[in-house]
Amino acid sequence: VAALVLALGILGLVVWTHRMQWERPDLYFAGVLALALVILQSLAGAAVVFTRLDLFSTLAHAAMVGLMFGCLSYLCMHVLPRPTVVADEIATAKLFRPTAQREPAEF
Repeated sequence: VAALVLALGILGLVVWTHRMQWERPDLYFAGVLALALVILQSLAGAAVVFTRLDLFSTLAHAAMVGLMFGCLSYLCMHVLPRPTVVADEIATAKLFRPTAQREPAEF
């Protein structure tokens, strides 16, 4: 059930990135890659069950998790705003007023 929910969530991500395929083909490719990795991970998970925790199938399942985490981290890195951009937007919106810098104390 968890694999199905994850696959549906990643499928929604692919549909979302498909809309901006011509503007950001890297996001679309990463979304499709994440969907392929979810499908491969669910197949490896089924192999873990059917082979009764065979070493190769367990390692394949864990490898798919690592690759999918890397792919989703790549997507997050390119979708979320950079901290400097956010700080500049806050400063221009006058929501953040930096305090005056004090002179260093002399000893």
